[in-house]
Amino acid sequence: PRVAVVAPPAPLEPPLLRPVRTTWHPSAERRSARLESPAGAAREVREGDEVEGYEVVEITPSSVVFALGGDTVRVRVGAR
Repeated sequence: PRVAVVAPPAPLEPPLLRPVRTTWHPSAERRSARLESPAGAAREVREGDEVEGYEVVEITPSSVVFALGGDTVRVRVGAR
């Protein structure tokens, strides 16, 4: 019998905006993150906001978790 080999799905690519700072609080509604584009434009976001089609699902002291189509990707503060 023939067996099809299926490659695993590619990991989710993070958005172009990268976290440069997070403010964490025990209450989710008080958490925020500052994201910057490669050109240096900045934007402040909170959990539940949408960025470039991604949802901001979690803000931690050192990272931001984005979701798109059921997949998630964690981007650490300062990551390039």
